[in-house]
Amino acid sequence: MPKKYHSIASVLIFAIIGLGIGYLFGKLLKSSTGSLNIGLSIIPIAILVTWLILAFHELGHVIGGSLSGFRMHLFAVGPLRINRSGDRLEFAFNRTPSLWGGIAASLPSPEALADTETLRKQMLRVVAGGPIASLLGTLAALPAIWLWPRNQHLAAAFMIFAIGSFCIALATMLPIGNAGFVNDGSRLLQLLRRSPEGDRWVANALLGSMSLNLRPREWPAQLIEATTTDTQPSLDSILAM
Repeated sequence: MPKKYHSIASVLIFAIIGLGIGYLFGKLLKSSTGSLNIGLSIIPIAILVTWLILAFHELGHVIGGSLSGFRMHLFAVGPLRINRSGDRLEFAFNRTPSLWGGIAASLPSPEALADTETLRKQMLRVVAGGPIASLLGTLAALPAIWLWPRNQHLAAAFMIFAIGSFCIALATMLPIGNAGFVNDGSRLLQLLRRSPEGDRWVANALLGSMSLNLRPREWPAQLIEATTTDTQPSLDSILAM
């Protein structure tokens, strides 16, 4: 399929999946009570839960980085933005609309930069942390079913979280890339296959961490060369430059 149709196909696939899952869950819940008495009050609940779904996914990346000894330098979802300044975390309003969909950036410690193979494995944990967290989020369907006869609003919040988490997990695990953007599934394949794209991304992470403590003149020449071998325009090549 031509690349220009990837975005359209992705949207259609996930829309169909989302509608199908929502319909099945709706039928399940309605069959347990015979009615659905939530009304328009579900709208603010859905907005809040959507933010939590995205935050939970990005938190998975942060936890994966923490397990690998990385330090979080940026966490942004919706209006929330957290930046690291030295040893402090600064909370601020996210003024960058392009980051409202969620981003988590963690870097390895400068002391652990010698072994690139170890770093590759660590970065696998960082990337996989997001989809794994979203998959775990689907377990929210269990308390939703239990709560439905008792508190429909709370049950609906859990169910929206479960459905949304499943869709996010699926969307991020399928290896799809568009307009230079590489999702978690594509990144995992790059690292597992030891592809040139994966090597460049690892080199970018190494230089990103070095830039916190070393001047550019002290950066290893081989890493600089590794980050600039991409002749195709992509987000990674822009970051490298």
